[in-house]
Amino acid sequence: MSTLPDDTGKFRVPSLRNVAATSPYMHNGKFKTLESVLDHYAAGVKDSPTLDPLLRQPDGTLGILLSADEKAKLIAFLNALTDEEFLRDERFAQ
Repeated sequence: MSTLPDDTGKFRVPSLRNVAATSPYMHNGKFKTLESVLDHYAAGVKDSPTLDPLLRQPDGTLGILLSADEKAKLIAFLNALTDEEFLRDERFAQ
């Protein structure tokens, strides 16, 4: 699925289905695990003029503040979106 604008000019957002099985992550494949992606958004965000305001906390801190418990729950949720039957289906093998 493309994230490019469709014929209505809106971006199509890809599904999170099987996201845990689709590493590497980010536009450049920089991260090999979902945990490393969350670590980046917690402590690796760099300031820029185009930074999404949601990544700037009220105190000026950059990133998404997640406790260890929240991070573990988010990873568990993303893993729960994995459809093992779909991944093993030979009709979709590449």
